[in-house]
Amino acid sequence: MERQNNAVNNNKAAISPDLYKAFFDTLAQNDLSALVQTAWEYFGKPIMITDNNFKTIELFPNKHIGDEVWDEIVDKRMLSFELTTRFLASLTSPAHRKSAGTQGNSTLSGAGKAFRVSSGLADKCPRLICPISVSGHPVAFAAVFLQEREIREGDHEVLELLSKCIYINLSNKGPTTAPLSRAFNDLLKNSSATVSQFAANAISSQYSGSYCILAGVFNIEDKKADCAQYAVDNLSRFSSNLIATVYENIAVVLFCGISGGGLDAKSYDRCYQAAMHLAKFGARCAVSSIFEELGSAHVYFEQARLTAEIGKKPLNLYEENAPTQLFAALCKHYSPAAFIDRVLDEMLKYDCENNTRYYETLYTYCLSFCNRDKCAEKLHVHRNTLLYRLNKIEEKFKIPVNDESRLLSLSISFLFKDFISEKALEQE
Repeated sequence: MERQNNAVNNNKAAISPDLYKAFFDTLAQNDLSALVQTAWEYFGKPIMITDNNFKTIELFPNKHIGDEVWDEIVDKRMLSFELTTRFLASLTSPAHRKSAGTQGNSTLSGAGKAFRVSSGLADKCPRLICPISVSGHPVAFAAVFLQEREIREGDHEVLELLSKCIYINLSNKGPTTAPLSRAFNDLLKNSSATVSQFAANAISSQYSGSYCILAGVFNIEDKKADCAQYAVDNLSRFSSNLIATVYENIAVVLFCGISGGGLDAKSYDRCYQAAMHLAKFGARCAVSSIFEELGSAHVYFEQARLTAEIGKKPLNLYEENAPTQLFAALCKHYSPAAFIDRVLDEMLKYDCENNTRYYETLYTYCLSFCNRDKCAEKLHVHRNTLLYRLNKIEEKFKIPVNDESRLLSLSISFLFKDFISEKALEQE
């Protein structure tokens, strides 16, 4: 700490070797808190670091300073969505950037140029701002709240050094999409409305258009986490427009820039290549429906996850398997018998004892949406034969064959019964 305090008192234009060493020593600890503490030792003023969700990571000191922005952070540990939007707009407006003399952000990954802001929403608290960018897009910010302290020579360089260290720290935790991966995780968790909005904004600012989610479920129970993390590490080589993460030991991929009309051949190929890669690690994969609202990502993740759990193809599509996913979800919590009309078992028993085909007839009739011509064609019988059987079914089992509500209930029972039978065969 003595080495750092000596650096604090150094008012020369260049950063002292001791301060460089202090930053690099704390960088080796892989701890953001330690990095901020080192910067606090130099500036002696409040420092804020935010990720792309603008959630507070570290604050020094924890007290009011009479500024709307800073005081809300101290009270609530994060900014409200409305205040954050206005605050960031004031930080990044061209007028403020021009008055601060900045040359603009670097287009490379790493820290941009630090610039001073002394007007706008937080005009009572002048501050130095330095963006941290990936491929030219800001994904985090480091800020020093100067209060009454005059700016010194070397302050810009120190903040840029802090920002570079933060970038390295983030990079060490995963690929360059790590900040967006964390935003994606927040969406999958169905976090609070404010956090989800921040996460959605962070992703949509870089990837526009429609989206779909691929889930890869691993079948190696005791190695799920390791398999999932290892499998997603190289997924970016299949497409530049995706965000991959591990959530609940499942490899989850958000494909961006999908055509709003559906999963076209090009988009399907992107998903298929990723699925083939995950399959090498024992994953069964499925893709959700196309969607536009990132705030609903957790819903489409469930679509993909449930479809992957029941799918049999290398890549399974939600629409092709619905509504079987619903049956799989229900079976995890309830007895299937609760959802299957008992008249079906009575009908099967009657068919066996009397050599009739009423079960098959009603099954086909229901799943043909009560279209008698189509049903007769599927059964390879004359239409009059079908009508005769339907009359007998209505007479013997008290099933009104023209009641749409009753037939819809029976259709669900038939599909549920099929699902149970398939599961039983798989377990044999």
